[in-house]
Amino acid sequence: MKPVDRKIIHKSLDGEATKEETKILKRKLESDPEIRRQYEELKSIEETTVIMPPIQVPADFTKKVLGKIKDAPPESRTT
Repeated sequence: MKPVDRKIIHKSLDGEATKEETKILKRKLESDPEIRRQYEELKSIEETTVIMPPIQVPADFTKKVLGKIKDAPPESRTT
């Protein structure tokens, strides 16, 4: 899938697609089974995450994570 197709799918699922992007996506969903499969998969993931209850993390979670990042050797960090 082209990066532009993925971008339009995400914009559509987030409710941020323009009318033109929505038309383009609709045409692609009708004509390309792979794009349709990707769209349905991402839509399902989004719907699942919306209904999941938020998790509670310890108050010092962010501090601990940032500390581990700071202490990690540079070669193990990713950007």
